[in-house]
Amino acid sequence: MIHDHDALELASAAIDFGLTPAEADRLSEAVADCPVCAERAAAYRREMRLLADLPAIEPSSAVRRRVMHAAVTGRTVDTRTPMLLLAAALLLGALLAVAAVVGGVFNNQPHLAELPPIDSTTPGPSSLVAAATPAATSSSSSEPGASGLALQPDTIAEVVSNNVRIRSQPRVADDSIKYEPLLKTGDRLFVIAGPVAVQDYEWYQVAAWRPSAASPAWPVGWVVRADHDGTPWVRTATGIGCPAAPSVDVVIDMHPYEALACYGDQRLALRAYVAGGLPTDGCAAGGAGPPCVTGPAWLAGTGGRTASVDATPVVASGAPAALRLAFDPDGAAAAADLPAGRMVVIEGAFDHPRASACAAGGGRSTGSLLTDEEAVLRCRTRFVLSRATPEKNFLVPQTAAVTTTAGLRVRSLPVVDDSSQRYEPLLASGTRLFVLRGPVLGSGYDWYEVIAPTVTQQGGGPMIGWIAVAARNGETWAVQAGLSCPPADRPVTLADVGRLSSGAVADGGLSCFGARTITTTAAFVQVGCAGADPRSTDVVSWLASPARMTLLLTDGSATVTARVHPELAGRTACDIAPEARWMVDGHFDDRASASCGGGDDPAAVIARYRCRSTFIVTDLRPAGG
Repeated sequence: MIHDHDALELASAAIDFGLTPAEADRLSEAVADCPVCAERAAAYRREMRLLADLPAIEPSSAVRRRVMHAAVTGRTVDTRTPMLLLAAALLLGALLAVAAVVGGVFNNQPHLAELPPIDSTTPGPSSLVAAATPAATSSSSSEPGASGLALQPDTIAEVVSNNVRIRSQPRVADDSIKYEPLLKTGDRLFVIAGPVAVQDYEWYQVAAWRPSAASPAWPVGWVVRADHDGTPWVRTATGIGCPAAPSVDVVIDMHPYEALACYGDQRLALRAYVAGGLPTDGCAAGGAGPPCVTGPAWLAGTGGRTASVDATPVVASGAPAALRLAFDPDGAAAAADLPAGRMVVIEGAFDHPRASACAAGGGRSTGSLLTDEEAVLRCRTRFVLSRATPEKNFLVPQTAAVTTTAGLRVRSLPVVDDSSQRYEPLLASGTRLFVLRGPVLGSGYDWYEVIAPTVTQQGGGPMIGWIAVAARNGETWAVQAGLSCPPADRPVTLADVGRLSSGAVADGGLSCFGARTITTTAAFVQVGCAGADPRSTDVVSWLASPARMTLLLTDGSATVTARVHPELAGRTACDIAPEARWMVDGHFDDRASASCGGGDDPAAVIARYRCRSTFIVTDLRPAGG
């Protein structure tokens, strides 16, 4: 935007002369597009009102006689200096004339009456100048309109005046598109290039965003830094912290342009949780959706995985704030170095040299304003990996684990501070655990939420909470439990099913197979029926209720008691005929487990855990059938 103060000459002319329609339109447009002009117009209006409110004072008879005598004779009867009287008379006449003319003009000229009023919430020019004093004490620019230090490329600037315009070209002309909406005080700018001196103003090419809102979004364009009189409209931003050794949450919390300005191509090492998937930039090659970016495919198109602060946002929403990753073809990192669901130390940098090859590509949506400069910025803000090192200590959620140290603490929250309750007793070495979720990074540790099924909290209740998997020096405190899981794609012996689903800790089948269907064999099957309707096919809360039909499966010394799914119960007799051998299909982690316990209190969590660990039979048939 440019504040065209020259248009105020029209306002001055309008006091004494009429304006043509074209001149009136030009004046209205200039004032609407110029906060300083609006300020001055409001000041004119206030002065006119003050003059109009002055009381009318009639001269005394003596004053009248003296004035008339001087007018007729050319002489004064006052002994004071004649020039002082002349100056007073001229001043009085000028004030009365201005009051009459200005009052008439502002009352009779519609294009001036419609000028926008002063914005009482916006600091006036004097306060803006004061706020910009540190940047305005000296000037490194000799360009016209320079005020304060010139803005430097690859830095962040902030808007300090409302209604600042971004244009497609550094000039006020028909070929310079006026982008909407106007910038407001507090909006941020990433400086790409400049200054360019055009039309007696200092222009900078910028990419803009509004920190207080996700929208609006502006194309890359040009802004003017300051007014002719030195009033700043844009200045170097203050209050942007750039920690020397940032953590991943600090980097992710920054706007991508802020991270680029802070760290450029500086090599960073970040400890982060790696989410799954190979995300794209979301552009649509067919024309719909966001515009695509061309350039190196590994940088402009499909990237690597995404790194987020920890696992909690992934579990809660599936869409955490994340750092987009890409693999440098010349670096040491590969996709295998970024296992999904793990904490990984990622090393790399923004502002890869090949980002300059990115450009606005095909598949643009109608009316897209993506520019090549914006495409380059997208590539410059991608975090390009040069190395990735997965942390060796980790647990897999929804599987069994075991402690490897004595005195391991369970806490209510994944942090070490007073907000996190410390549970008793401490866990002994060799305590079996079931991992609910994680990892979560807190207080410098990797945490996992676990159940210790064989441990009761001091005072009663199940032991459910958060443990740290390892010390900061790398000492391991918990590892995956060795379950010797048999393959699920071939028949599993009944002995293995019994080993994994019975005993004090019966979550082995859940850990090994999840909800996958497995097949086993039994030499003898005994049906147990209870209740008024053991063959009911009602699938509502059947697993949360007492068992109506069970199966006792026996094969040699192996014995397994399983529940019968309602779909099988409807076609299974309570007095089933003996057969030489049976084929049995079933699974753990049935969907109906969600009905076992409501809420998230420990008792409900344990109830769902028990239901999920139960072997559910879905098909029973003679082995020879």
